[in-house]
Amino acid sequence: MASIFNVRVERIRPVVPEGGLRALPTVELNERNQALLQAAMAGSIGSPIWRARKGAEARELLALSQIADRFRVIEMRMETDMLVVAELRVPVPCLTDPNQPLQVAPLAVLGLKYPEAVLTEALPGLAFVQILLPSHVWLAQVPLDPRQPLCLGPRMPLGIPLREIVILTYGALSMQTVQLDPGDAAGVLNAEAARFWQANADKIPLTRAPFLSAAEDR
Repeated sequence: MASIFNVRVERIRPVVPEGGLRALPTVELNERNQALLQAAMAGSIGSPIWRARKGAEARELLALSQIADRFRVIEMRMETDMLVVAELRVPVPCLTDPNQPLQVAPLAVLGLKYPEAVLTEALPGLAFVQILLPSHVWLAQVPLDPRQPLCLGPRMPLGIPLREIVILTYGALSMQTVQLDPGDAAGVLNAEAARFWQANADKIPLTRAPFLSAAEDR
């Protein structure tokens, strides 16, 4: 999936429908997103129930990208598990060297995984999101691991929609929702980062802008 990182996506100012996220089923997909959905559905594998669920999740995610200025789907596949590469415009704290100043990247490229087990199990919070870019993300919920999985909590609710995973990811990366207690194993995977942010709590959150605000809002 890394081969598509350099794809340039034309950005068009979205219109948030009345009702916000509740109105996602009424959003008509544009030509690009309809093509993405059809291509992904053509390669979908699994039981009829699972294929239908993936199709519904995919359509909702693409609709979300049309009403959220800060979110874009780049690639989507449905071979068994649902796999998505997406861009999320959110400030992301990065630290390449403890002796250097903290850097804040303007966006993240995410690898989203929506496994079939979500239908029958409350999956661990590490099961859904990998931060592909930037590297050296400095958050308590991201371990010092080149794969950079993001922990959204000990367990996610059974059947959690993928749109909720995206919104939770925005909250975690922007530090609107944080876990800073190094002594609490639930969600703290980088104790050094947790201690750093405890000492720099005045810098939290990195933005107060809600998910559905314009991407340049802070």
